[in-house]
Amino acid sequence: MQQSDCRRQTKKSLRRIVSALIGFFIAVACGVTFMVRLRSDKTYWEYTDYASLIVAAALAAAGFAFGLYELAVCIRDVFFPEKSRLAKSIRAQLPGPDTGRSAEELFGIVDRDISQNGIWFGGNKAAVGQEWVLSDDAVLISRIRAACGRDQITTHRTGSGVRSSRIIACYLLDDQKQTHRVDFHQPDEVRAFLDCLKLRSPDIFFCSYQEYLSCRTSEMEWEKMLRDFQHRKNEREFRAMEEERAAYNSMQAAGAEASEDTSASWILPEAEEQDTQQSMPPCLILIAASGVRQYHETFTREDVEVAAEGLMNGSYCNVELHTRSFCWMVVEGENGQTEWFHIGVTRPDTDKLRYFSADGTRNQAAVWLMEFYDGYLNTGNPQWRDDTKQMEKKVRKEVRKAGRK
Repeated sequence: MQQSDCRRQTKKSLRRIVSALIGFFIAVACGVTFMVRLRSDKTYWEYTDYASLIVAAALAAAGFAFGLYELAVCIRDVFFPEKSRLAKSIRAQLPGPDTGRSAEELFGIVDRDISQNGIWFGGNKAAVGQEWVLSDDAVLISRIRAACGRDQITTHRTGSGVRSSRIIACYLLDDQKQTHRVDFHQPDEVRAFLDCLKLRSPDIFFCSYQEYLSCRTSEMEWEKMLRDFQHRKNEREFRAMEEERAAYNSMQAAGAEASEDTSASWILPEAEEQDTQQSMPPCLILIAASGVRQYHETFTREDVEVAAEGLMNGSYCNVELHTRSFCWMVVEGENGQTEWFHIGVTRPDTDKLRYFSADGTRNQAAVWLMEFYDGYLNTGNPQWRDDTKQMEKKVRKEVRKAGRK
């Protein structure tokens, strides 16, 4: 039976025994020094002697505390995996408090993805699956907002002079502004890791280390990065839908010239064709505030009502609804939050496919979701922006680029 990848990661904590032994060694050495000096004759002691006595006591206490901590973490991760750092990172991304799940259940969620789709980098440093990144922590790829590599030599002064060290690592920044660091041995491993992650999620902001620091320290840069991420995601999904529609129209065209004209235009199939030929099956996609994704091809109005309630109470940060051919609504929390939403919808008119967007509160988003499902959404309202021309230019540009290839 193949060993769990997550279980293997937790067993890496056995290495911390070495750190614990070093801590205990420092504690014993400094403790012995303290006891010897404490019992010695202090008649001719100066302030420096008393200071060294205090330092020895402090180092002994610190070394003992450090060794005890490292040993406790090692025992916890190896013998109580449900309380390990890895298990906590998985549990934190599941919907609601999930303290009742065993380690096998938690690890199984990640192990299935890694075993089926995972690619390992740096030996066993980190793996990229279809939905998860596994290293010391487990991170949902859908929650990653920025990623960067770092290859830098740092210097710092010590008592004996100047020491330098080389940092080769990758930093992942999630939607809660939490950093997940993965250390590598070679710069090529970092580049390969990031290239694979880019294939899995092209919407992520792949940046330099300085840009990553700016996103972490500047609220303005952080907000801008989140807006750009959302824009890239919306544009990519809309473009994919348009390419699918264009491909369908191209297959129905009579000749090569007609196919080229249809691919470059936004003319829709006839109404009766729309009823019999779906662009893709109707679906309801729900993404919880924790990042967990649900996909439903079969759903009822009651299911959509549950999704609307989830938007209002903050359970869902993203809802996508496809009702019939070329009719999409995407409701996404602004900046990863659940208080303010960006909404995008398509409307298949008789002459072309139109794209509208709006911003609103959680209550407005819930109302618009139900109106869209019932077919009563009024995109003529001043709150809605007609982005058709902007999207049309981008889609035509992509079609021309694909044609040249």
